[in-house]
Amino acid sequence: MLSCNNYSIVFSKGTILFLLSLIPVFITSALADYEYYYPMWVFHCIVSVFCLAFLFSYIRRNEWSEKFTRTLAVSSLLLLAFFVCGTILSSGQRGSFVFGPNMLYRVFAVLSLFPLLLIKFINTTLRKVILIAFTISIMILGIVATGSRGGIIAIALLLFAAFHSCLGKIKISSGIFWLFSVFSIMVVFVIGNQEVLISSRLFNFDYEGNQSLSLRLAPWAEFFNNPLEWIVSFGQSYDIFITKFGHDQFPYPHNLFLELIFFNGIFGFALSLFLLIQFVKLFFDVVSSQFESYSVLYYSLAVIFIGSMFSGNNLDNYVVISMTAVLVAFKRKRWVSKFEEKHSTVSL
Repeated sequence: MLSCNNYSIVFSKGTILFLLSLIPVFITSALADYEYYYPMWVFHCIVSVFCLAFLFSYIRRNEWSEKFTRTLAVSSLLLLAFFVCGTILSSGQRGSFVFGPNMLYRVFAVLSLFPLLLIKFINTTLRKVILIAFTISIMILGIVATGSRGGIIAIALLLFAAFHSCLGKIKISSGIFWLFSVFSIMVVFVIGNQEVLISSRLFNFDYEGNQSLSLRLAPWAEFFNNPLEWIVSFGQSYDIFITKFGHDQFPYPHNLFLELIFFNGIFGFALSLFLLIQFVKLFFDVVSSQFESYSVLYYSLAVIFIGSMFSGNNLDNYVVISMTAVLVAFKRKRWVSKFEEKHSTVSL
């Protein structure tokens, strides 16, 4: 159960104001006339705030237990292997298993993050490298099978998280170096497997010949050409979107921000601004701090956040909104206080 302290976090003024701010978003989403159940994403978001608060508090209470961490890591690896095997064995040009290919790479990446919590219990560098290499290799197999281009960013993010877990914390001044290192590793990997990878959908970025990419970029071009038409409004209808951009492969914006702004106008823009600012603030806070479960949860958010920029509608991506709100509510300093208390007790 949630402790009194966690109840105070969930029902803090900031969280209550955030939840209240979703009311006009719900109304404008309903007025957009996009599918009968579409506005329910707002209720899903509110419910998931409380579910995530419970989950986060449970992880927080147990993260310094090696037994708990091992169980979590092994369970994640087994689930990862299960999903990857199912994806590889699935029929069709793009692998899908339980979830569609554009959701699967997010599942792979999130499941690959939790084994990194074992790093703090491993003493030898060789074992750390083996764990990281094994986990990332399985994830890459699955992502290549899905053919989802967003998976490339997910791989880079996981490599960066792996560096973070080994180093403990990363100074912002050296962050560029580590980002460059991640990029270099990926380039070497691609060169070494170019016959398989370059010919796959995963690395097809031909704008002219790739209808999927051109459909995704068209609304962005419209937005940057006349942003006030999108922002200074109470949202536009789904029929207008279909008339301007609609296609069998593109029945919605495929981008969290564009969808919020198009269907919710000024309210969606305010929510988008909140999400973006908090996401960046959390990044600098997490990267410059000790790697822990809060870091894993943030990187999990980052995977879903990045995925929401390329695929899914708000019925898929609402968790980005609720997860950001919960991470902001918990805050890293409050999260690590338990570890500091235990550390001081052990020292005594």
